[in-house]
Amino acid sequence: MSNNIFDSMNTGAHKLIAPISGLNKTAIDNLAKVAELQFSTTKYLADVGFNQLKAAADIDNLESARAFATKSIELASQVNKKLLDESQKFFSLSAEFKSGVANLFTPSPEQATEQSKVTVEEQNTKKAAAAK
Repeated sequence: MSNNIFDSMNTGAHKLIAPISGLNKTAIDNLAKVAELQFSTTKYLADVGFNQLKAAADIDNLESARAFATKSIELASQVNKKLLDESQKFFSLSAEFKSGVANLFTPSPEQATEQSKVTVEEQNTKKAAAAK
């Protein structure tokens, strides 16, 4: 009898801990992906900034100033596109995380079938009790 109690407690604890463990793993994986995306974006922007500083330091006449301004406008367009792409990746990671969390708390088909059996049995028990 005491073995049944411990088995029951163990099963209950497992049912409680498994989703939490899965949530932790999903959150950590997502955090790693977001950090990697942020680091790569930061590196890109730092490289662009340093390259612009170097190019500005090389300006020594009107022609080089015009070329710098033209390249800066093109670069601004490229940076805008890059940031838009990065933000889309970020939103994709957010959606992936949301989906992963939802899947953790969505019962499997086997669990849903078992739960529906329990619900039907409970309803039958209530009907029988009400009929008495």
